Amino acid sequence: MSTAPGSTQHRSTLRVLSVLEVLSNSDKGLTMAGICRELSAPKSSLFPIIHTMAEEGYISFDEGTMRYRIGFKTYLAGKAYARGQDAVNILSEELERIVDACGETAQAGILSGNKALYIAKVDSPQPIRLISDIGRALPVYCTAIGKALVSQMDRDELHGLVGDEFHAYTTRTFRTFDAFWSEMQAVREDGIAHDRGEMTDAIECMAVPVCVEGEVRYGVGVSVPSYRLTQEKGVELAALLQKARTHLEAVLS
Repeated sequence: MSTAPGSTQHRSTLRVLSVLEVLSNSDKGLTMAGICRELSAPKSSLFPIIHTMAEEGYISFDEGTMRYRIGFKTYLAGKAYARGQDAVNILSEELERIVDACGETAQAGILSGNKALYIAKVDSPQPIRLISDIGRALPVYCTAIGKALVSQMDRDELHGLVGDEFHAYTTRTFRTFDAFWSEMQAVREDGIAHDRGEMTDAIECMAVPVCVEGEVRYGVGVSVPSYRLTQEKGVELAALLQKARTHLEAVLS
């Protein structure tokens, strides 16, 4: 693992990651000399790093073979990643059920800073539908999923997150924190968050928060072209989302 001249990457951190990488690729483990050889690095620079990693449990040392292997804490970190991947699969399956039932685009997101980061999506089969991408992050104040994700925050916490300056994406975007806070009171009361063309003209969204161990972990929503969102459709989507929320909280908790 190398860095280009002028790189802002931290050298010692890269050494830690390099040690984990070479050990993860070795079934039998490696001696100190073997690690140094693989990384083309002197023992003097690697020894304190490897010693600390072993003391903290991220790598293990077998005194019989004098070899280092991946440690238990690294294994636990990998398991946590796997759980996250399982969660995405579970969310995607639920999104598919929603789309099968209503024919509209369904998405799931998590909170990333002051934005909603979209981690799963199932497209509507209809020719006119929302176009969006997994991995896109949008402000919480103008997205239904974003509002769902912050729906349990108190006023001070939410204000600290979003601040006072709101970029207006459409004429319906909230411009002040006070207006946004009033909207959030309705979200708390109804259990459903709305984006009424606040991010994209003529596209509306409804979303619910999904709690894991008592905290909002995910937001799940459905996006619909405004002309298709009749009152009857709104009632249908609200019921589908509440059902999805109940199912996901039971499975993911």
